[in-house]
Amino acid sequence: LANTIVGLNVDVTTANANDTTYAAIFQGGNVGIGTTSPGAKLEIAGTNSVISNTSGDITITSATGNISLDGGSLTNINQINSDLGIKRASPSVALEIEGALCVDDGTDSCETGSAGTIYAEQTSISEIDLAENYPSNQTLEGGEVVAVDPVDKEHILRTTQKYQPDLIGVISTKPGILLGGFSRESSKNDPVALAGRVPVKVCLENGT
Repeated sequence: LANTIVGLNVDVTTANANDTTYAAIFQGGNVGIGTTSPGAKLEIAGTNSVISNTSGDITITSATGNISLDGGSLTNINQINSDLGIKRASPSVALEIEGALCVDDGTDSCETGSAGTIYAEQTSISEIDLAENYPSNQTLEGGEVVAVDPVDKEHILRTTQKYQPDLIGVISTKPGILLGGFSRESSKNDPVALAGRVPVKVCLENGT
């Protein structure tokens, strides 16, 4: 034959017939490599890399399949288009995680992590102010001074006079940290700066 097709190629290097070096063990419908008693459909034991050089993909087609590392189970890792979900079946953003997220420096500060919480030793944010969302029915711009709406005190509105007693702050342009939200359908949220540096609009009406 011009070509040789090998179903199972075994390189026998044993010194004598009493040695038991196996390429693979087939037992009870399971396949073992590096073990004589495989307990799963495919069990690989040893200290070397399972895959040392490959350009292909490793695919788990079953929706209920898990990937386990060191005995821990990483369940529900799903990719929808270009979005990745951890414990999320249908992620809608680039990375969506259900549970707590810990960014640690090795001191294990997340032992009692609560779902929906991010824990970190430190953070670095490029923008320079802290803001809180307030509902408003006006079209407000960054840098505008706002006050509490006297009719609906949950809302804010643009200031209309100097030394306005119910002034609350300035609309942020690019908050580094944005707190809160408001779900009333008739309103939208505007970020009011609480701390940091924020641009403020000025008027030359009363002089320069």
